[in-house]
Amino acid sequence: MSVVLNKFYDNKKGYFHIPVVWREEFQFQIGEKVGVDVKDGIIIIDKMNERRFTPIIGVKGRLTIPIEIRQQLKSHTYQLIAVQETEQFILTPA
Repeated sequence: MSVVLNKFYDNKKGYFHIPVVWREEFQFQIGEKVGVDVKDGIIIIDKMNERRFTPIIGVKGRLTIPIEIRQQLKSHTYQLIAVQETEQFILTPA
């Protein structure tokens, strides 16, 4: 099941905060590396270290999207979706 969250990513800022409820659900820890990649304009975030980028989850769940991905994005605002089956976060154009 996918859950559309009331959280948005502003590509101008370059970061967003993963809600604590979903960090706990997917067992994403502060200081942990996560996999980040972009496919067809959609950003995928999960625990797969085989992804192109592996940023670290910062304080309060802050995650910075790598500049290489930000430069590829066409939209400025993305909505956060939690995909429970695959334990992924997806950012889609809002």
